[in-house]
Amino acid sequence: MAPISRTSPNARLVEKSIIDYASNALQDLPTRAKEQLSLREAVEILHEPIIEALNKGYSYEDIAATLAAQGIAIAPSSLKHYLSRSNRQRKAKSSDTPTRRRRTATQKIEDEDEDEVEEIQAPARAANNKVTAISRRRGAEAIESEPEAEPEQPARRGRQRSTTTQTRSGRKAT
Repeated sequence: MAPISRTSPNARLVEKSIIDYASNALQDLPTRAKEQLSLREAVEILHEPIIEALNKGYSYEDIAATLAAQGIAIAPSSLKHYLSRSNRQRKAKSSDTPTRRRRTATQKIEDEDEDEVEEIQAPARAANNKVTAISRRRGAEAIESEPEAEPEQPARRGRQRSTTTQTRSGRKAT
């Protein structure tokens, strides 16, 4: 069986050759400059003069008032925000170093696990270092005669279970 195409009765069909002509016509259009820019784009274009005005001692309020007199109505807080964003973008373009990224939840958990392992291993390492230092001072025979130091156990987290429990009759069971 031939597949049935379901099209709307009002659908218009376009030939492939017409699409090719339209594509070529769109690609041949000249570049046209934007007549209106957003405030963010305006601050990006005026970045250097704004920085110079700030370096001369003018505040964001003063610069916003000057821009408003020229027809660019912008709040001082917006000006500051757009300028800092522009600074970050310029800095990112100029440096080849990757930008700083936030750690994901799994990375945080892995870092915490490494810290816990370090807490557990540190006393054992300290005891091992102590034994090594004794062996250097007294010789290998001194280690055999001295008892081994047991590593300290790290403090356990959470509620500790008691060895004695109270029964319903009031007696303590062990």
